[in-house]
Amino acid sequence: MDDQELRRIKAELVRKRADAYAGITQIITAQYEKLQEVISSLDAMGEWMTGVEEPLGVMQAGAKELAMTSTDKHDAFEAKVHALERVRHQQKILHFFLDMERKVAWLENAAGIERPTGGGGKTPRRQDSHPSTGTAITDLAKLEHVVLLLALAIAAVQHGSKHFPFIAALDVRVRAVTAVCQTSARSLLMPLLRDHDHDRLAACARVYLHLNAWSQLVVLVVTAAVDPLLTRRTDVPLPTVLDELWTRLESGPVALAKILAPHVPRDQALILSTHILLRVLEYLSGTPSIFSPAVPSTFHRNYTATTTLLRRLVTDLGLAHVADAIPELAAFLRKWPVEVYFQMLARQAISGRGADHHLGDAAGHHAPLARRARPGRRAPVLQTCVPVGLAVPRGRGRAEWGRDDNDGDPGAHGSGRIARDGDGVGGNAVARDVPVGECSRGVSRDV
Repeated sequence: MDDQELRRIKAELVRKRADAYAGITQIITAQYEKLQEVISSLDAMGEWMTGVEEPLGVMQAGAKELAMTSTDKHDAFEAKVHALERVRHQQKILHFFLDMERKVAWLENAAGIERPTGGGGKTPRRQDSHPSTGTAITDLAKLEHVVLLLALAIAAVQHGSKHFPFIAALDVRVRAVTAVCQTSARSLLMPLLRDHDHDRLAACARVYLHLNAWSQLVVLVVTAAVDPLLTRRTDVPLPTVLDELWTRLESGPVALAKILAPHVPRDQALILSTHILLRVLEYLSGTPSIFSPAVPSTFHRNYTATTTLLRRLVTDLGLAHVADAIPELAAFLRKWPVEVYFQMLARQAISGRGADHHLGDAAGHHAPLARRARPGRRAPVLQTCVPVGLAVPRGRGRAEWGRDDNDGDPGAHGSGRIARDGDGVGGNAVARDVPVGECSRGVSRDV
């Protein structure tokens, strides 16, 4: 490459450099003007913000003051709302009290209870004023209606009196109405125990259920329908007495229990049936010389007649599934001295007196009794009893009291345990609301 070519290239480069410098200068000059405009805008905006900052501070201070004022007003408004709610709640309580007052007054009027009045015919506020004792309600339908409303009133008063003691003032009046209803129910029930009117008995049972006084019905049934049948006679053999007793029981209290069973809860039906059975057990336990094995033939007849009566009672009263859970029944069966009975048979056989009859029995019909009389054998018996009104018998098996395979066999039930198909006892202890001794004395307690 010669000098001329190098000079040409150099001149070209110089020219391109000048062109590039000129283009760059032109661009910078154009953008600089825009930059100056942006700077001017920013300066103007800064001045404007400086002017706005003070009003904004004033507005912020006003907002804080307004927030504090609104908070105080909100608190005051909430206080007024709470006060209004308390007033409304008290109004509801007052309306409830006045409504209950009217309902209790209606119940008192239905029960014939007249409350003493003060001046101007107004009821006095003093709680020591004594109302009249009331008049018995003779219409069973009216009594059932009154008792149903009374049960609702009792529940409402008891619930309200827990939080508001002044409502408890109605409790005295409610108890007075309850006493009149109980007296009325008793007067209506007594004729029905003889007439066995199904519909009226069912209505009367509902009355006692609503009154929460099923134990009183149990006491009345036992004292009025069972006790008169439990007479003692010494002029006829015990089997004859028990046969006649069963005939009277079947047409009397047993039929009554069957009538009531479909109309009352299962628990109450079992309570009534159980106390009928317990009263008969009490009567049998007090029979003179019933457990005496002195004369084996008499002992055998007494045992046969007694177990037959109990089997019929347990079956017809619907207690077969809970028979093992009745400790009084098991205790009664354990009172029979079966071992002594066999000893007497053995002595008579050895001495030659009555051997033909009794040894035949011992070898044949009484074979299970010999197995029961083995020394050291004791059959387990469930003797638990739960508190009043808490247990509900629920049996899975069924006791074999309805069978006649062991009729006349003291060993079949003499162990104190009721034979059943399943293992163990299929039910809880039977609930009792009235002890056995109280039924004969007429003492009542609510279930």
